[in-house]
Amino acid sequence: GYGNVMGYIAGLGSLYRNAIVGGQGNTMLGVVCAMLGGVGNKIINTYYSTILNGRDNTINNASTSLILAGRYNTISGGYYNNILGGYYNTISGEGHYNAIIGGGYNNLSGDYSASFGYKAVSTFDGTVVFSDTRDYNFNTVMNDEMALRFKQLRVVTNVDGLGSPIASGTFTVTSGYSTFGMPVLVPYLTVGDSTNFTVINEEGHQTMAGTARP
Repeated sequence: GYGNVMGYIAGLGSLYRNAIVGGQGNTMLGVVCAMLGGVGNKIINTYYSTILNGRDNTINNASTSLILAGRYNTISGGYYNNILGGYYNTISGEGHYNAIIGGGYNNLSGDYSASFGYKAVSTFDGTVVFSDTRDYNFNTVMNDEMALRFKQLRVVTNVDGLGSPIASGTFTVTSGYSTFGMPVLVPYLTVGDSTNFTVINEEGHQTMAGTARP
C-alpha cells in the first residue's frame, strides 16, 4: 500500500500484532487489529477489530467490531458491533451486538439491534428497524420492537406456474388497508383474503374470522 500508518497509543501499547495489508492513507492505532485495504480508514484505541475495505470508515474504542466496506461508516464505543456496507452509518454509545446491514444514515445505539435502509434509527434494545427512501429519520419507540416504514407491505404466499403472484395468495397493506378493504389497525393483523380471513390481536389470539363484507 501507500501512506499507511501504524502508531502507538499510551495504555494500549505499540504495533502489537496489527496488520495493514494494502490500501492508501489508512491509520492503525489499535491492538490485534487488521485492515485489508481501502483508503483513509482508521482503527483507533481498539482491540481485535477489522476494516475489510471501503473509504473513510472508522472504528474507535469499539473492540471486536467489523466494518466490511462502504464509506463514512463509524463504530464508536461498545463491542461486537458490525456494519456490512453503505454510507454514513453509525453504531455509537456503549451498545453491543448490533448490526447495520446496509443503506445510508442508519444509526444504532442500543444492544442486540439491527437496521437496514435509509435513516433507520434505534436507541432501544432488541430492535429491528427497516425503512424506505423517505428523507427523514424513522425511529423505534420501545425495546424489543420490529419497526417497518414502507409505502406498501406485500406478502405473497401463492404463485402460478410461471412464479407470478396469485391474487388470492397475496396480502397487501397500503395506507392501513388490506387488499380486500378491511382496515388493518395496530395492534391487529388481518391475515387471509376476501373469502377467508382471520384477525389476530397483539397476544396472538384470534379475535374474528369469516367472510369480508361487500
